[in-house]
Amino acid sequence: MKKIFLIFLAGLAAFSCSFFVTQGIHDVIQPFGEFTLLHIVSERDAQEVDKFLFGDAGNIKEFGADSCIVAKYRYGRETYTVEAISFLNEKRALGAFTMTDIVGSAPVELDFPARKSAKVMQFVKGRCLVTVLGDMAGAYDLATGLAKRIHASRIRPDIYEGLPQMNLVEQSGFYFAGPKVFVERFSPELARILKLKNAREGIAAQYRTEYGNVDFVQIRFHSREESLEAVNSYLKYRSDCPIILPQEKLQLYIIILPDRSEVYIAEYGEWMYIMLGSSHSGNGRELFEYILRGGK
Repeated sequence: MKKIFLIFLAGLAAFSCSFFVTQGIHDVIQPFGEFTLLHIVSERDAQEVDKFLFGDAGNIKEFGADSCIVAKYRYGRETYTVEAISFLNEKRALGAFTMTDIVGSAPVELDFPARKSAKVMQFVKGRCLVTVLGDMAGAYDLATGLAKRIHASRIRPDIYEGLPQMNLVEQSGFYFAGPKVFVERFSPELARILKLKNAREGIAAQYRTEYGNVDFVQIRFHSREESLEAVNSYLKYRSDCPIILPQEKLQLYIIILPDRSEVYIAEYGEWMYIMLGSSHSGNGRELFEYILRGGK
């Protein structure tokens, strides 16, 4: 009986969380000032949406989009389309924003990430990604007005947390939440080998070394068993290459590829780390160990 009661409470908590997120979007999509809310065009579970106004639908859903509302507003003779997408958390919403491309857009200086083009204003705040289409003068006013209704943490999430800044190639940071986004930068084969289908999230970036840039990838799984599985999968894939086994606490494997470049791979807890494209000089290994130590 006690077990049944606990299951009931868990289900109630999940329902309450979903209800809160949906109601949060409804609180945003309301009349604002002289902007009249004409009607709700659609209101759906985001995982069932085939196409959003901007961005790859598969990528957006992989970041954890859960609800989506599209509405029409009017101000004078102008009409505006508003799309509001909510996510599981603020970090995922920010990740989706960074992966959404609007041609010809430029950053807008606000207290939250935003950008605009001639006919589009888009921003991310809290767990919401909001896009406004229409005359830019009105779109800006409507977007900033709607943003005031969105609650956000005082401390903005850092999707690149854990990446030391020394030797980091500017604007090379890349946040992902699964294989669909991962293959925007890397190959589908690497995504399969590293078990990205099991990943919770990850970050990647390029770093400068004496002999060129290298790719560093850090993937978070649900358990250490999954991170070990990813490491072992890569080692099996490269079993025809010389592999130097770990001889220290970092549990670092060094794989020497046929072109004499090196790959470094390690795991710690639920995290897996890999560096690709390093020369045989050992310069990349020093950088890899530096990153694993958190830049110390």
